[in-house]
Amino acid sequence: LRYTGKTAVAHWGSYITTGIQGNQASVRQLVTIRTNRPGQAIVKTQIIFDGHPVAESENAVQIYDGCVVSQDFVVDAPVLWTPETPGLYVARTTIEAEGAGGEVYETPFGIRAAVLRADGFYLNGKKTFLKGVCLHHDAGALGAVWNNTAWERRLKMLKEMGCNAIRTSHNPPAPELLDLCDRMGLVVMDELTDTWTVPKKPNGYALLFDNWAEKDLKAMIHRDRNHPSVILWSIGNETGEQGYPELYHIPARLTEICHNEDPTRLTTFGSDNPWASEQEFRNTMDVYGFNYKPHLYSTFHEANPGKLYLGSETASTISTR
Repeated sequence: LRYTGKTAVAHWGSYITTGIQGNQASVRQLVTIRTNRPGQAIVKTQIIFDGHPVAESENAVQIYDGCVVSQDFVVDAPVLWTPETPGLYVARTTIEAEGAGGEVYETPFGIRAAVLRADGFYLNGKKTFLKGVCLHHDAGALGAVWNNTAWERRLKMLKEMGCNAIRTSHNPPAPELLDLCDRMGLVVMDELTDTWTVPKKPNGYALLFDNWAEKDLKAMIHRDRNHPSVILWSIGNETGEQGYPELYHIPARLTEICHNEDPTRLTTFGSDNPWASEQEFRNTMDVYGFNYKPHLYSTFHEANPGKLYLGSETASTISTR
């Protein structure tokens, strides 16, 4: 819960995108405002790096509840976000209006270009191999409640062994995990769920999917889309719908939502059904993910030239690595 004045930045109401042109970066922030006092307002934002302002914008606008204010910035000589040098900026936004209450809304973000192509993943124009692990949300014997020290230690060990990528399994991660990945330099596949409408357990997400999936997916994207660490949205994992072509509209709709809410990232899925990889299911997400099927990579590639695919799970703690 956030306690604000009568006029404030909406919950997860800041959306930042960046572009790189030579030795400059363009930054655009879309600020959604909640208010019960429509009228004149001044929206100010400073871009901060290492404690110092590097760009700013001030807009005099007419506001109403739900309005979106667009702000553009140019950052000279930007420090680009990479796993080796995870530089982070902060957009510090204030609203001057009746009932605003002087709140300062801060949005951490990074400047980077993350592009998935048929020949690999490119970060800031450099081909970068994804050396990743799948992590469930618990910290072993310490349980599911967030423990910053434990997770910082865990990610540090992973980086020391050469890991540069994390897949969350199989639900939206703790936001603190993404904060750590931003600061420590790990790219992330951010995953929604492992159940759609075909149940895996009597009281699982299938009971909620029809009413909540779209809301939950939008919430995850709005919460996480400013994290430079996040490079892919995963719409699901090993769902039963893979075997039912009449249900392929479900992943297609989830991909559509992702594209609408964040056009800068592609979607993927963790598939354990070899048959589905030969069906139209493969085209309901941008990047096809294979769970434990490396022997199918070459066949899939030959049948789908140019289609992006990756190993979403390729080994388990109960298998020989």
